[in-house]
Amino acid sequence: TSTWECDSMKACKWTAGVALLVVSAVLVLIWVLGIWQVSTTNPSRCGFVVYEIAHYVWIGLPAIALVFLSCCVPCIYCHEYRKHKATDRELMDTGSDSGLE
Repeated sequence: TSTWECDSMKACKWTAGVALLVVSAVLVLIWVLGIWQVSTTNPSRCGFVVYEIAHYVWIGLPAIALVFLSCCVPCIYCHEYRKHKATDRELMDTGSDSGLE
């Protein structure tokens, strides 16, 4: 039965990966179409408020998210790594002294 379970888990992982890929591709397509629609129109065609909201949603927020992911997340990670470096070292030393290796 372990062989069947292993094959079943591989199939589940493969199916989940394919589903994630399909959903991601659809979302990227929707995002590209949204950017194209906002970029090719002007406020006089759809109204100033609708245009500004669409511009913010399709161009502004993705730009902010990209900046956050590429700049802020690495800085937060490095700060936390440096802040807890001594604690991690103490935990590693304690584990090696107790013979848990």
